[in-house]
Amino acid sequence: MPQLRFVDQQQRLLAELEAQPGELLLDVARLAEVPLHWRCGQGTCGTCKVRISHGARCSR
Repeated sequence: MPQLRFVDQQQRLLAELEAQPGELLLDVARLAEVPLHWRCGQGTCGTCKVRISHGARCSR
């Protein structure tokens, strides 16, 4: 199961949780109350833009 770590721009951990394959990242973040800015909820307006890094490249 994918492990997600949400960090802010200063690399502070906001949340760490597991997600099911196929779940939308925005939905997972909202359910975990991760403080992402979003407007449309569909990922089309770009307000909720995030950077995704593979675990092998992330520093802990």
